[in-house]
Amino acid sequence: MSPAFFVAATVAVAALSPRPASAYSICQDEIESITRAARGVPMTEQQKLEFAPLMDDAIKRCRIGRDEVALLYFARARAVVGLPPRVAVDAEDPAAATPGTPAR
Repeated sequence: MSPAFFVAATVAVAALSPRPASAYSICQDEIESITRAARGVPMTEQQKLEFAPLMDDAIKRCRIGRDEVALLYFARARAVVGLPPRVAVDAEDPAAATPGTPAR
């Protein structure tokens, strides 16, 4: 059997393996956030051609558990269409992560 078969089999197993709900929700939240923000944003053909593959790649990485890499692809997709970057919320102190809020 070829090495490509083993790579494909490994990816298939990883994609079908159950993942923690919290890991999936990070990607799901980002997908929903981007789609909501991108609605009504006029895109040129070039932006569409750049945006779609980036979103595709991000979703693929979410499925195989590479959330950190997926978030980088989501950030690049946001930049292509001119959306503001995602604001990370610190679980311990949400006010510290909010822009314009002074740190305590």
